[in-house]
Amino acid sequence: MHKCLIACHKDCLDKVAFDEVICDGWHLYGADLCLQANLVSGMSVIAVPMNIWHKSNGNADKNYYITQNKLGKKYKNKYKIINTTNGFVYTNSIRRGLLNIYRKIRYGI
Repeated sequence: MHKCLIACHKDCLDKVAFDEVICDGWHLYGADLCLQANLVSGMSVIAVPMNIWHKSNGNADKNYYITQNKLGKKYKNKYKIINTTNGFVYTNSIRRGLLNIYRKIRYGI
């Protein structure tokens, strides 16, 4: 069973919202909310590295990588790289494309 805790002041939720187009499932909605909060209010965001909490990469299935790619596209020109507790994605189209090719070869996804 996986659990997630996202904490913020209630005023933050007036400025950010769940993006159901980008995060149309369970993957990366917390990362998206944190990235939005940082952009609209300059709030600091902390993602705990996976080697502290996860014994594996979690449920990084094909849908995870699809959502991760959409997140990278959404924040192109706003962030260079997006780090999460389950990995990272480049926002640069070329780097993101190369990472996607590597993952297809390495993991068959």
